Amino acid sequence: MFSWLGFWVVPPPTNDLVPLFPWLGVVLLGVLAMRLVRQTALLDKLAAIQPRNRLARVLAWMGRWSLVIYLVHQPLLLAIIMPLSMAMGTQEAGREIDFLRSCQSSCEASGTTAALCATYCQCGLEGVERDNLWEQVFTGILTAEDQAVLDRNNRQCSQLIYPDLNAN
Repeated sequence: MFSWLGFWVVPPPTNDLVPLFPWLGVVLLGVLAMRLVRQTALLDKLAAIQPRNRLARVLAWMGRWSLVIYLVHQPLLLAIIMPLSMAMGTQEAGREIDFLRSCQSSCEASGTTAALCATYCQCGLEGVERDNLWEQVFTGILTAEDQAVLDRNNRQCSQLIYPDLNAN
């Protein structure tokens, strides 16, 4: 609910999300600095500066048109980068990393060692890939059959790190 403020445990997978709270301090410092500058003659001196070389003029133009540049470049970049990333398979690599990271933290929170958790989570990842359950795992929409397959995989992975479970 308050993730747009920057209050989240795990940052959402997004291209450019700038949460409010971490940057609010920077904005307030800018407001304070400008108020101090307006009380001096420095503002008039800064306004009188004229860019003399081409680079300075380009930077000044970009500063005046920054919102338009930002609004135009976002759809263009997404139109180019998203298809490229999908074609290159970066989505799959990202979801595997997210899966392993989430599994590792959940496993370690239960008191299992990091090494055993790494083995367990890798086993779980292989099971999800083998049974083609990515969509169901990430959406959380599981049929009874999907849940049974995941439960079977979890038991197999648990037996891998806790061989004593084989006796039961």
